[in-house]
Amino acid sequence: MVEKKRFIVKIDYQHCKGCELCVQFCPQKILKLTDKVNNLGYKFCTVVDEEKCNGCGVCYIMCPEYIIEIYKNK
Repeated sequence: MVEKKRFIVKIDYQHCKGCELCVQFCPQKILKLTDKVNNLGYKFCTVVDEEKCNGCGVCYIMCPEYIIEIYKNK
């Protein structure tokens, strides 16, 4: 039996300014900054292991742009 992801993390990559606050404070260490650049010219944050997300919301709280959303998977 395959276990479904408990949480889905959505990041608005085009508005991320690459401050890395979400990366630094994520207790599960599932976020990282990419080498790619968005339309604003910034490297942006991405999820590297969504399976480990516990839905704590620290990334959402730390993001000054409020571009991260966390949803419980149904």
